[in-house]
Amino acid sequence: MKRIVIALAACLLAIIATGQERSGYKLETGIPYHQDAGEYAAQRCVLDFYYPSDIKGFPTIVWFHGGGLEAGQKEIPEGLKDSGIGVIGVNYRLLPKADVKEIIDDAAAAVAWAFKEVSSRGGDPDKIFVAGHSAGGYLIDMIVLDKHWLEAYGIDADRIAGAFPYSAQKVTHYNVRKGMGIGGSPANFRGGAIRRACIV
Repeated sequence: MKRIVIALAACLLAIIATGQERSGYKLETGIPYHQDAGEYAAQRCVLDFYYPSDIKGFPTIVWFHGGGLEAGQKEIPEGLKDSGIGVIGVNYRLLPKADVKEIIDDAAAAVAWAFKEVSSRGGDPDKIFVAGHSAGGYLIDMIVLDKHWLEAYGIDADRIAGAFPYSAQKVTHYNVRKGMGIGGSPANFRGGAIRRACIV
C-alpha cells in the first residue's frame, strides 16, 4: 500500500512537472534545518534534498519517515526518484529524548526550510507538497491542519500545494495518548478521554 501511495504522489507531481526535460539529479545530504534548538536537534534535525540539476521551477515533496515518533531515519523513496521533482527526506527528533511538541516543531521547521531554500536550487516555492508514512503522516496532518506550527516560521500553511498522509494516526498518535496516560484504541475512548486525546 505504501508503494501505491508513493506511486500516486509521484504521478501527480510528474503531471505538474510535465513538459520539463528529464535530466540529471543532485543529492545534498545532512543539511541542518533547525539550528539553535539544542544538541539533540543538531544531531537529528538534518535533511537530504534530491532534485533535478537543470530543471527550473520543479515541484518539491517534503517526505517524513514513519516509526511511531520513536524510531526511523530520513529517506528518499525510490518511487519518487527520477520523476522531474525534488524530494526532501527529513530526520526529526524522537521520543523519549524529545517531546511531541518538539517533534511537530521539527516538522514545521523542515517545511519552512523548503519554502525558503528550494528556489536557490531551481525549485518553485509555490509547488511544495508534504507527505509521510505513519508517524510522518501524523506530523504533516498536524502542521497542515494547525496553522500555528508553520506561523512560528513565518509560513502560512495554506501555501502548501498538497498533502499526502499515508497511514497517519487520525485521532491522536498512540505515543501521544500513551504519554497522557490514555490507553486503548480510539474506539474505546469516552467523553473526557477523547477530548484530552485530541489536544497536542
